[in-house]
Amino acid sequence: MSKKCGFLLGALIGGTAAAVTALLFAPKSGKELREDLAKEANRYKEQLSEYGEIALAKGAEFTEVAKASTQDIRINLQEQASHLKEQVSKHTENLKDQFNETVDKVKENFSKQKEESAEVVAELAEDVKEKAQDVKEEAKKEAK
Repeated sequence: MSKKCGFLLGALIGGTAAAVTALLFAPKSGKELREDLAKEANRYKEQLSEYGEIALAKGAEFTEVAKASTQDIRINLQEQASHLKEQVSKHTENLKDQFNETVDKVKENFSKQKEESAEVVAELAEDVKEKAQDVKEEAKKEAK
């Protein structure tokens, strides 16, 4: 937009300079020259006013477009944030479930190992009792 405004401003200034130069070098009386200068000044004043109105209208359009774009971006970001929040919640829930399952499996395995260890200890204790009984009996035989 600034290139267009710069071009228009340059064209306006150039046109004004050319018109003034042409009028100054034209063979006219002072009164006619002043009238022509006044007409040209009014014409350029009107053109400048029109360009100002166009610039204001374009500025208003750009403002509206910017507001709409900002609103669209805000809505889009809110939707993405909501979607991301849902995904994080789902993953968190899945991780909690997996953790709880793992804890349950560890507890179950520990209980099984504990039971198996208790059985092995009981069997070993029984074997030790039997061996102790055998040693006791042999000691009695040896003592006789």
